[in-house]
Amino acid sequence: MARRSTVLLLMLLTAYAPQAAAQQPRALGEQRYLRGLALYDARQYSESLDELRASYELRPSPNSRLYIARALRELGRIAEAASEFETTVLEARELAATDARYRATADAAQRELAPLEPRVGRLVIALAASPRGTRVFLDEVAFPASVSGLPLVVSPGNHTLRVEAPGAPPYARDVVVEAGATARVDLSPPVSQGPAALTPPPARGGAVGPWLRHGRGPLRAVTFVTAAVGVASWVSFGVAGAMGLANWDALRVRCGAGPCPASERAAVQAGRTQQTIANVSLAIGLTAAVGTVVLLIVGPRVESSAPAATSLTFDASGLSLRGNF
Repeated sequence: MARRSTVLLLMLLTAYAPQAAAQQPRALGEQRYLRGLALYDARQYSESLDELRASYELRPSPNSRLYIARALRELGRIAEAASEFETTVLEARELAATDARYRATADAAQRELAPLEPRVGRLVIALAASPRGTRVFLDEVAFPASVSGLPLVVSPGNHTLRVEAPGAPPYARDVVVEAGATARVDLSPPVSQGPAALTPPPARGGAVGPWLRHGRGPLRAVTFVTAAVGVASWVSFGVAGAMGLANWDALRVRCGAGPCPASERAAVQAGRTQQTIANVSLAIGLTAAVGTVVLLIVGPRVESSAPAATSLTFDASGLSLRGNF
């Protein structure tokens, strides 16, 4: 008889053991909740926040979350507090459908959320279809891609958003959120345009000066003609000037200190003509030089992805200058 009673007791303990184990986290959660309330009443808000969060992990309840929001508010973490108040309203209203006691919790959270609304902003992130494992970082806090379309409560000011998707380089964007306003940001991955849309690499040989970037056309021909006239004028100036100087030196020798006799009139006239030609050539050469420089600066550039007109390259075959001249 004693043996049968022992067996029956063991069977009863075995049947109720899982239920007792399930009740233990609930009881521990209740204990930490009461401890968090006491710390909150003592204005030890940081310690209260730790206890209340531990209580919520053991026994999720809108009442614990309500005091978590209150502790965050007292600590000056307004954006986090507003988010917790908002979530408390949703959780409490859902439970109030079957338990009317949570209706008061929802009303209290809604009432305490109202004065915080003008002090925070909201950020709605739009993220197009993305591969599994995509994460969104808001100021280094990670969120899953499912956060897309949901209004996130944030502090007013500058925020940095970053998207990390498997098999793609991360990309980031900065956004400014104003108090009491909602900012919407499209974080959809950049659409690949294919190789044809890529920016062409710069031509080998480094930067190319504007004098090598003119396209073909009338202005280019005028530039070359002006430069040729300038070169010819400078050559004429040099030749006429040299001949004129030589002629005047010979006249000084033949005429001495006095005026030249009538027999040297032709030589004197030739010297004056040579000097006039030199002066006119100098003036034309200077004008052509200035005009050429102006045409080179203001002339049209080549706007295409073609290589530069000329390039200086160095390879196994040696140093070479290539291009169109």
